[in-house]
Amino acid sequence: MEYKKEKYIAHSANSSGKKQTMMEHSSGVGKLMRQFALSESFADLYEFCGLIHDIGKYSDGFQKYISGENQQKVPHSIYGAIYACKNNLVEVAMPVLGHHSGLPDCQELGTKIKTELLKGSVYDSIFETWQSDIKGKMCVPKKNPLFDAVRSNILPAELITRMIFSSLVDADSLDTERHFYVKRYNSRDYSPFDPTTLLSLLKVKLDALESNPEKATSPINVLRRNVRLYAESKANMPQGTFSLTLPTGLGKTLCSINWALHHAKHHQNVKRIIFVLPFISIIDQTARELKGIFKDGDYVLEHHSNVLYDTDDKDETFDVRQLATENWDYPIIVTTSVQFFESLFGNGRSQCRKLHNIQDSIIIFDEIQTLPLAITGPTIIMLNNLQKLCRCSLLFCTATQPDFETRRGSEGI
Repeated sequence: MEYKKEKYIAHSANSSGKKQTMMEHSSGVGKLMRQFALSESFADLYEFCGLIHDIGKYSDGFQKYISGENQQKVPHSIYGAIYACKNNLVEVAMPVLGHHSGLPDCQELGTKIKTELLKGSVYDSIFETWQSDIKGKMCVPKKNPLFDAVRSNILPAELITRMIFSSLVDADSLDTERHFYVKRYNSRDYSPFDPTTLLSLLKVKLDALESNPEKATSPINVLRRNVRLYAESKANMPQGTFSLTLPTGLGKTLCSINWALHHAKHHQNVKRIIFVLPFISIIDQTARELKGIFKDGDYVLEHHSNVLYDTDDKDETFDVRQLATENWDYPIIVTTSVQFFESLFGNGRSQCRKLHNIQDSIIIFDEIQTLPLAITGPTIIMLNNLQKLCRCSLLFCTATQPDFETRRGSEGI
């Protein structure tokens, strides 16, 4: 969609003295949202969310604030949420309302919309100004049978809402960063996820293990190799949920990453591999092994509280890994169970910003038996929906595999 640039401002002047117009920001966020869409079937819906998220900035109050005439901040998120609800798109309204403050629940959405609509003329005035600025070139997404099927079930619909929210937060943040902090934005450059390249690096490691005939033919290494090759033989299976049940010492990390890369090579939609581990000690060990294989810093992002990267906004020195902790836009992620599940179940901006980059991933859960019993039910339901809606493959690794398939009170996995 092409828009005419007008006087309405979204962001104040950057270091070059250039202001960002509403048309520039809205279209920029809309285009990024389209790229982040769950699939092409949802692309129009995502773009629509990006295009309407800042409608409230067309108010006189906000324009005076952004120009410096008024120092008091003016709320703006509610107006795009109202427009989405008027078009029966509550799954868009909630992300729009919460794209600064955090994803709201339905009751909060309803209360805030009702309060705002009682003001009447305020919304009407903003809406008319916005419509005049875009010259009627805003299109509400057409009826989508796939979206209608998903939203008919409340839990998949909630996951879609979360994915839209995550995409909006990331797109809004990136477009704003592109305006104010060009060097930081341009620092977001990393080696792309390429299973063929990564498999070639892994082969160097495996060949080194086989180079010593005495070690290669030891009983434990023969077992490790046989297990690895057996898992590799299953890599061309359809995307879904898998288990790898191995006692300690049989090389779960090498076996799982080898399977995952072959699986990704077979399924070309895969964009990254995510290792989810419960303990820092295991994370350190796993990350160290992966970094040794895949060039430390080039392909592996370790994300937990014990890792600090060298980034300084004042000096404009940016470590691409630190920037990638914000949205997980990186080939291989090694993270904690807490970090991962807070992204799936939280409602904060920083928690959820990375969520949309979990789609089209292979997720490897190590020591999965440590998942607390009290949250197993909702977790399994969420993982089922993640696998079905977001084209993820899940691998559960442990020596003591839980019975997730037939667990009483759960729909199974």
